[in-house]
Amino acid sequence: MLKSLRIAVLGAALISVSGLAVSARAADPDFCRDYARSAVNQYREAQEHHRCMDRIHDFSRWSSDWRHHYEWCVGVSRQDAWSERRLREEVLDQCSHGGWDHDWDHDHDHDHWEHDHDHY
Repeated sequence: MLKSLRIAVLGAALISVSGLAVSARAADPDFCRDYARSAVNQYREAQEHHRCMDRIHDFSRWSSDWRHHYEWCVGVSRQDAWSERRLREEVLDQCSHGGWDHDWDHDHDHDHWEHDHDHY
C-alpha cells in the first residue's frame, strides 16, 4: 500500500512539473496569428467608441500593427497572451458601455504589460 501511495505521489508530481513546463513555453505561431488578429480588431473596436479613446494610448497594448502584436505573442507564454487579450476585452466592455466608475489606469500596473521586445 505504501509503495502504491509513493507511485501515485510521484506520478502527480511529474504531471504537475510537465504542466508547468508546457505553460511556460512561448505561444505557438498559429495561436499568435489569431492573437494578433484579435488585438488589431480590439484596437479598431476601441476607436469606434469615443469613450474608449482615452484608454488606448498605450502602444504596447493598443495598436493596429498586426506584426507588433504577433512578435510580442511568440515571445511570451500562451497564458500571458490570453491574459492580455482578456484585459483588452475588459477595457472594451467597460468603456464601450460607459461603465467607468473608477480610474482604471491606477488600478492596473501598465508596466507589467509592457512588451519586452524591441521590434523597431
